Amino acid sequence: MSCYALSGSQAVEAALMELDVVHSCVVLVKGAEGEDKFLVAYIVPSGDTDRKTVRLLLKRRIPFYMIPSYFVFLSK
Repeated sequence: MSCYALSGSQAVEAALMELDVVHSCVVLVKGAEGEDKFLVAYIVPSGDTDRKTVRLLLKRRIPFYMIPSYFVFLSK
């Protein structure tokens, strides 16, 4: 039996990839050593979407504290 744990950013990426409005994404942990960390999601959307929609959909899948602080939408 094999077992592994997802990091916080990997779990958020997995939740984002389950959304129909997301084509691809990467989530990075930002913040200097010894300071508060925060998540930034870089998203290539599937069609037309916005930060508010993605946050709303994520709230249904993951705990509030795991929702990225920032969303950056990329064309490709």
